[in-house]
Amino acid sequence: MRRPPLRACRILLLLILALGAGCVSLGNRPKPLRIGVRANAAPFSYRQSRQWQGIEIDLGRALADRLGRRPVFIALPPDDLVPALLEQRVDVLMAGLAVTEDLRVQIDFAPPYLASGQGVLVRRADLPRVPTLRSLRAAVARAAVIPDSTAEALLERYFPRASHHPFANLDYAVQALLNNRVDMILGDAPALWGQLRRHPDALGMAPVVFARQEIAWGFRHGNARLRQAAQLALDDWQRDGTLERILRDWLPVSP
Repeated sequence: MRRPPLRACRILLLLILALGAGCVSLGNRPKPLRIGVRANAAPFSYRQSRQWQGIEIDLGRALADRLGRRPVFIALPPDDLVPALLEQRVDVLMAGLAVTEDLRVQIDFAPPYLASGQGVLVRRADLPRVPTLRSLRAAVARAAVIPDSTAEALLERYFPRASHHPFANLDYAVQALLNNRVDMILGDAPALWGQLRRHPDALGMAPVVFARQEIAWGFRHGNARLRQAAQLALDDWQRDGTLERILRDWLPVSP
């Protein structure tokens, strides 16, 4: 039987070594950082022209870059955020999560990076009339809320003189406000900030936040390594101004 030429053997050996090296390199490559986010949740995370944008998107990219990993953003409905984390479909939740005692039982949190809560959106021309929470509470106003929301539950407590006007979603409520069919919108402050970015000349945020909450990232119990890395990143970003810069890029008013 005729032997293959020596040159052909060398080429075959080089190919085998190259393929082997490629497999080793692929095996050592850091895994992507799978980040659970909410779609259409401006200013935290949303898609525009097929590109992810928002506070959590900028922070997620910065965290992944710091860890030497590629960020992969996975959109999840609100009721699937925690299950996706617990089932290891994502590594971290960066979804504008409000820290609650119920959630603390299920997952761990990094230190909060933003103080939020419920806010009030009004027409810009009406801002001088509502400079304080006290003036808002005294106002006889038509208040738009989303059914079954925190704002709806707190409406009577915080605004006893306001009339209740439910809307299916925030976009409908904003149109009603612009068309003078309601006088204010009560809702999650970050969501209202997102609407303010769309209508900066027509709308304004009253300078109050009530029912304050803290926003933080969520991790699986036991994943202390990633949580501690995130905590160190936040500490550094607070010192060097990175966190403030990212927040100022997205929040038109001071949180």
